[in-house]
Amino acid sequence: MDSVDEKFLCKIRELADEFSMCENMLGSVEVVSDPKLFLFYQTKARSLKNVSEMYSKFCKLNEDIELSKNLAELENDANSRETILKEMESLKIEVCKIFEQMKVEILSPSQAGEERARVEISAKNGAIDFADEIENLFEKTSQNSGLKISVIKSNAGSKILSVNGAGAFQTFGSLSGLYEKILRGVSSFVTVLVLEEKFFDIEFKDEDFEIQTSKSGGAGGQHINKTESAVRIKHIPTGLVCECQDERSQQKNKERAMQNLKDKILKLYNEKKETHTKSQRNSLKTAIFSETPVVIFDFDKNIVSVNKTKKVYTISEIMSGNLGKISNDLKV
Repeated sequence: MDSVDEKFLCKIRELADEFSMCENMLGSVEVVSDPKLFLFYQTKARSLKNVSEMYSKFCKLNEDIELSKNLAELENDANSRETILKEMESLKIEVCKIFEQMKVEILSPSQAGEERARVEISAKNGAIDFADEIENLFEKTSQNSGLKISVIKSNAGSKILSVNGAGAFQTFGSLSGLYEKILRGVSSFVTVLVLEEKFFDIEFKDEDFEIQTSKSGGAGGQHINKTESAVRIKHIPTGLVCECQDERSQQKNKERAMQNLKDKILKLYNEKKETHTKSQRNSLKTAIFSETPVVIFDFDKNIVSVNKTKKVYTISEIMSGNLGKISNDLKV
């Protein structure tokens, strides 16, 4: 567990729990009797199945490691204890491999033609009900458009949604800005921010790694200086390099250097992602902080109006899950 990044593990655990929740909901009478709700949880469960199965295997391997550790402590025979410890080391290597696969699963789920959009909804001055309505509207529109949607965060007045699928950002990308709701003459406001979540290819291919070995230097006695145990690995696409000569075994040095290098690559991926997101936020500052609503939901007049296009729609037309119509008109 030492080489495991706790932040990613926490995220993976949350996704596995979310998968279990979806499976439970799919067995409930309420969901089974509602086709749209059933499709929502079914789609969500499919998107989480792989990482959930990997997480189950990850947990089982860690249980086996703990069991091996306890057996080794109780074993009096030196040879038997050595065998158990070797098996435990193999299990640890397998744990690292699965954890790396889970990282790739949640960080780079891109498929051919797939996009991902991040939708952030924030209530202004306590407009919690309006924020809930806009969240539901994005969910309905996603389902009607054949897109996968999942809730990353849903607190009172603060929502973060992730929309996956071909055309996800195209569907919602033009909808950032201030939204207004008018009901019984009273106005409520929420801000909506739609960001494109950029995919960066971090697939780990053997041919992308250049491995060199050499004799270890420094203190360590005759053995460590005479064998080719030091390992240097370079990731050709990024130019990142990691070296290790701490262990006597070349294989162990290779495993440690490879793990450290992959962690570096993932860190670089996150930095690229954060830079891309920051750039989008800066370009959308005017839309985020504007006092002029982009879309007005006037329930008193039963209409939805868009300032930029001056187009008007009926409330029922949009609230049934047709937000994409406004988006398409805004792009013209």
